[in-house]
Amino acid sequence: MLPPIDYQSKESARLSKFPVSLDPPLQARLYSELELMLSVTANKYIIEQRKYGRMSVESLVKITDFWKNKGRPQVIEFQFDQATQRDLILHNLHTFHFHGENGDNTVAVHSMLYCWKALAKEMAVRTFCTPDSVIRKHLHDMYRILEMLGAPLATFLAFQDLQLRALNIMRQGQEVRDELRAEMEGGAVGSGSVSGRKKMSKNQMPMITGDVRSSEDTSFDSRKLAGLYEG
Repeated sequence: MLPPIDYQSKESARLSKFPVSLDPPLQARLYSELELMLSVTANKYIIEQRKYGRMSVESLVKITDFWKNKGRPQVIEFQFDQATQRDLILHNLHTFHFHGENGDNTVAVHSMLYCWKALAKEMAVRTFCTPDSVIRKHLHDMYRILEMLGAPLATFLAFQDLQLRALNIMRQGQEVRDELRAEMEGGAVGSGSVSGRKKMSKNQMPMITGDVRSSEDTSFDSRKLAGLYEG
C-alpha cells in the first residue's frame, strides 16, 4: 500500500507557490460530480434544441461518424463526453438558443464555448493534484457554462453545494499553511494567535463533506445530485 500523501507538510508549505488543499480522493470525487453535472445538463440541452428543430442533420452525422471512427461505444441520446457535446453545440451555434445574460450575443457564446473546450481538455487530464487556484477557475467557468445551457435550479443548488464545500476546505487548508509558515519563520511564539488556535495534524485536515462545518465525513452526498435527472 502506498503511503498517504501529506500536502500540508512544512516543506511543501515553504516551497509551494501553488497550494493543493484537496487530496487525490477528494479531487476524484469533486471532479466526477462536476463532470456528471455538466454532461447531464448538456445532454438535456441538446435534446431540447433538437426537439425544436434547431439541430442540423449534417452536424449530427458528422459528430456520430467521428465518434464511431474513434471506436467509441454507442451512447444513449447525446451522452457523449463533454468535449464532443461541446463540438456538437458549436456546429449549431447560429441555430441553437442559449440562456443566460449573454445568450443572444453570438460572440460571447462563442467565447464561452472556447472556454468550455479548455475546461474539458484540462478535466480530461486527471492528475488528482490540481492546485486550489485552478480548481477555483474551473468552478467559475463551469457555472457560466451551466448558465449558458439553461441548467435547472436543482443543478445550480447541487453545484453551489459542491462549490461551498470545496472553497471551505481550501480556506481551512490556507489557514494551516499560514500557521506552518509562521512557525517556520519563528512567528509562532508565546501565546500568540497561532498557538492559541488548535493545530490540525495531517490526519485532521478538513475534508469536503455534506456539511461545510464538518470535517468528519469524507464522502460526497450523491443524493443532493438526484435532481439532475428530474425533468
